Amino acid sequence: MSNNSGRHMQSIKIETNKLKIILSIAASDERLKRLTDGMENTKMLNYVLPSEWFAAEVPMNGVRYREGHRSPSDYDDAIYKTIFTIVEIRGNSEAIGKDILTSVVSRTPLLEVWVDLNEQIVVQTLDIPVDYKYKGLPVAVY
Repeated sequence: MSNNSGRHMQSIKIETNKLKIILSIAASDERLKRLTDGMENTKMLNYVLPSEWFAAEVPMNGVRYREGHRSPSDYDDAIYKTIFTIVEIRGNSEAIGKDILTSVVSRTPLLEVWVDLNEQIVVQTLDIPVDYKYKGLPVAVY
């Protein structure tokens, strides 16, 4: 497996339909449902990555010391992880869609949910590490 670690993360485009399926499967997780119960109007910013990828800017598992990003090109295109975060919006605005990206003041991570597209199931849920890189620091949101 190649390791494209370094300063810049490789970019992939996940087709809209595939992204919707990944998010739908992840959102069906019972633990996530319990965590978000009563939060229907809460703004969220969720990150979807291939399972082998990680980025230090995202509050997630797998970020290694002195290795801020990992984005191998030969990733498994059936296993994805979604990192669910609650966001505080600048000025408590009613930002929606892409406007959320430019209005985020802070993020509170909730859960990391892995899905298998072939089986159409959640394969694991992981707590976000208590101490993660850039915790409490404003970082660029992509």
